[in-house]
Amino acid sequence: MIIKEEPDISRYIKMREGEMKIGEYKLSYRLTEPVYFALTGENEKLDKWIREGMPVQGVSPQICRELTRPMYMHLWIPRQKESQGRWCITGTKIEFSFDEMQYMYLPENGGPVYYTTMEAAIMGRRTDTIRFLLKQGMKLDLRQDKLRDIVHQCDDRETLEMIRKMPESHWEKLYDPQFGPPEFPEDFELPCE
Repeated sequence: MIIKEEPDISRYIKMREGEMKIGEYKLSYRLTEPVYFALTGENEKLDKWIREGMPVQGVSPQICRELTRPMYMHLWIPRQKESQGRWCITGTKIEFSFDEMQYMYLPENGGPVYYTTMEAAIMGRRTDTIRFLLKQGMKLDLRQDKLRDIVHQCDDRETLEMIRKMPESHWEKLYDPQFGPPEFPEDFELPCE
């Protein structure tokens, strides 16, 4: 019997945590390094790791099993200058402190445990990274709830136009009535069909 040797995934599970500006918004995140590289557009590092055997999506069941803490990305948008609370981009007031917000993302609370490189690239408005990941064989399918939610939060016209023009993205799923209307920048024009 031949036993396939498992790749060393220790460098893929190292996490980065912090906050960054995304346009006029603030993004709080805790991500594994490959997913962080997609968020920040570090394509050279992603390319090197993919050539060395890392999954293009930056995660795998094996990597997820090794995570000691769940990943999270949360985009904050100030709704009113005088507001003491925080507002998420959907307009819902969030009354949680930063520490309580992290607790919402624990697996036992039903929150997402991981994010992919594609989800991070869209959240970071990194069209060059999205193109790079697509060339590497990554799929962008808006029938996936989490990916659809991330695209709803994206306000970058170039990113949205690129996704809309991809027939395999299932762009029409953004208009599914059970999810409510997506939010787009004021100057974003929807396709005339």
